[in-house]
Amino acid sequence: MTVRAALGHNPWLVRPLPGRGELIAGITLHSTRSGASDDEYDDGPGTERWGMHPDNGSAAQGWGTFWDRLIWRDGTRLICTDVDREYASWTAGFGNVGPPTTWALGHYYIQIELSQSRPDQPFSDASIDGLAKEAAELSRRYDFPIVRIPFVTQQENPKPRGITTHEGSANGVKLGKSDPGDLFPWATFIEKAQAYKSEGDPMSEDKIRSTILDWSQSDDFGEAVIAAISTRGYKTTTERLNYAIVIRERVDAAIARLMQAGSSTELADVETTLAAINSVLDGLADRETP
Repeated sequence: MTVRAALGHNPWLVRPLPGRGELIAGITLHSTRSGASDDEYDDGPGTERWGMHPDNGSAAQGWGTFWDRLIWRDGTRLICTDVDREYASWTAGFGNVGPPTTWALGHYYIQIELSQSRPDQPFSDASIDGLAKEAAELSRRYDFPIVRIPFVTQQENPKPRGITTHEGSANGVKLGKSDPGDLFPWATFIEKAQAYKSEGDPMSEDKIRSTILDWSQSDDFGEAVIAAISTRGYKTTTERLNYAIVIRERVDAAIARLMQAGSSTELADVETTLAAINSVLDGLADRETP
């Protein structure tokens, strides 16, 4: 199954939002809805092209349609924004009364477009499988549960954590949205996503700590990092890279704890390991899975 970056987008479709990764509460599901009549038609390629089409909004208008992730009918997964630092500016916005009374769905939930050309086109098994894998990876990375949130008023604080839909939001009601609609196979999707998530749950804090100290005895920290990631069952570049980032964040946290505890010997080991992980991250995305 292909996982890759989108070919590009019009510049006015994505806006910076520094620290968005700290705000993420879950995902929002959308359908592409091009209107094609063929039940086997895949909206994915055309939707990707639409992200770069000159008729998709304009710089003067400052708006257009875009998304954070796009899942094709054949299961291809496209990474379209850097959700830690930016957001797709016109996906699902504020609730029915606008700011400051309501908050924008697109700020707090990763917006995922799923290929479905019409409300009555059945979703493909491959697209649901791809979506389940994407949801599992994002759930691990941003620590939200694989549960359906029936409706968000976009006035809740704290924001509910889980899986939202455009139709099940105040913004969707305001705009008359119906996606992903009645044909979306919730039971199958939830079961698959939970299974994928359980296959690759991050290590416990104790396991991370012991692994760090094991790595500190290795002659090649970089290979030790890659081996640890591979043995967790991660197959795709995105999965492995995301997990490496989780490890790096936890090693950083371990350093902070050790500094407070004043354990200089362990601190030196962990700092060396963190430096090795950072050097591995840049090359990991292009490395073949062992």
